[in-house]
Amino acid sequence: MRPSPRQVARSATAAAAVAVLAILAACSAAPRAPQPQPPSGPGYRLTEWAPSSSFVVRVHPSAGSLTDEVMAAAAEVTARSGITFVLGPPAPTPAPDLVGSTPEITVVVGTYCSAGAIGCAEMWGQWGFTPEERHVIRDVRLSVVPAMLDDAATRRAVLLHELGHAVGLDHHSETFEGQHQVMNPYVEPTMSQYRSGDDAGLAATGTRARPATDPAAALLQLFGATPPAARRLP
Repeated sequence: MRPSPRQVARSATAAAAVAVLAILAACSAAPRAPQPQPPSGPGYRLTEWAPSSSFVVRVHPSAGSLTDEVMAAAAEVTARSGITFVLGPPAPTPAPDLVGSTPEITVVVGTYCSAGAIGCAEMWGQWGFTPEERHVIRDVRLSVVPAMLDDAATRRAVLLHELGHAVGLDHHSETFEGQHQVMNPYVEPTMSQYRSGDDAGLAATGTRARPATDPAAALLQLFGATPPAARRLP
């Protein structure tokens, strides 16, 4: 069977879309030009990555007992940034779903962090055609180590800290107004609430939040090609 002219045209267009994406991938893999210093302010620092304006939270069964605590911590982020979180179906695997354009945070308990860490947030971004479109956090795996299941006080601090990373907050090592912030690299059980510098940082990152539209993936879908998985952020 020979393809119809329409099928031939569609295949050629899809191939062109794939070529465009290959160029984008090459640009992303090439050494990046120095980026402007991310904004910072009293008591906080932001990353160069803008957060999505809303996330679906998917809790893996390994972290099922933490669901209420995760959503309570997420509500604290919403109250300060305006970024919203909706609880979705449980995550079927510990690996985040990196396809589709819906920003998701997958919450797991396990040893996915670097040695010595008690929690971490791994992030993936969308593709896009411009630096602004590519610098958007789309998918996150938020991990806590198994020891945190028996340490409720520290676990609360870890959840607040890692959700801060998920929406674009960087570490802030210095004291502010006489105390370390929740985004300090070393959390303490007493960090059960965001502090004044964290509050200011969350408000600032909320102004950068944008919908995760992933226009490059949308182009591929339009022409029948399979969009790539989200790309890992450094």
